[in-house]
Amino acid sequence: MTNEFEYNDLSELSKGATLVHLAVEKRDIDYLNRVDIDKLLDKDVDGETPLHYAAVNSDIEICKLLISRNPTIIWIKDIENKTAYDWVREYNEEYNSHIDLCDYFKNINI
Repeated sequence: MTNEFEYNDLSELSKGATLVHLAVEKRDIDYLNRVDIDKLLDKDVDGETPLHYAAVNSDIEICKLLISRNPTIIWIKDIENKTAYDWVREYNEEYNSHIDLCDYFKNINI
């Protein structure tokens, strides 16, 4: 079990990122399963939620976890007016990547 105080260096992330954003980057599933669900909606300076981070990383397991814990996260837009799914589609179109994640988002009827 990871102690949230082990996460004391958020400098590698965007300004305003929270421990939840860092937990996504570190793939700390235990922490993400026990953190208050409202914290999953936290935004960094760019308006990105932890789901945005997981989506850009093409981390389908973390995306599923975040969405199952707080489905409203799907609809949150960043400062560019993009949801996590919008970013996934963009990466797919530009780099032919994030294919599994595109399929996942399509199947949850976004």
